Amino acid sequence: MRWLFAAAAAVLLGLTGCNRPPDIAISIGGPSGTSTWAHALPGDRSTPGIDEGSAYWAGRLLVIWSDSPNGTTAGSTGGPNGFTADGWLTTRDRRRVPFKATSPDGKTGKLVIDGVEYDLAAGRLFLVATSGGKVQVKQLATDWSGLNLESPDFRAFAKGDREIQTFFGLAK
Repeated sequence: MRWLFAAAAAVLLGLTGCNRPPDIAISIGGPSGTSTWAHALPGDRSTPGIDEGSAYWAGRLLVIWSDSPNGTTAGSTGGPNGFTADGWLTTRDRRRVPFKATSPDGKTGKLVIDGVEYDLAAGRLFLVATSGGKVQVKQLATDWSGLNLESPDFRAFAKGDREIQTFFGLAK
């Protein structure tokens, strides 16, 4: 009878996972969000991507920054098995440019933009130009730790970064 009780107790302990560590969500280093801005007036010589644009960010894991002020739609989930986010950028001519990010640990992973895969180890800032009916992506290893994710000012950040200015300036 004792062996039956011991076997039942062992099965119950195994099923409840008393030896497993608790499920802890991974950290992506801050909040996720979207932003759209337009500082240009009609007839201004504005630069799409700097003076107007939209972005999606997932903490410090990645930023996807577009030259279109028509917005970004995205959703994300995170847990002990990793982080995923997907959505799209809406271009000036109302096309949708899809993206999907996955990270097993909040530090590494991949991002697919418009069917092209990028490794987050090569950089976590993605500039996306959509004018002229084609999608151009530039992946940068830029240090954007100075960007306040609670209320980011992408325009001010761009004005202090030559690579961002060059990419969006040439994509006009």
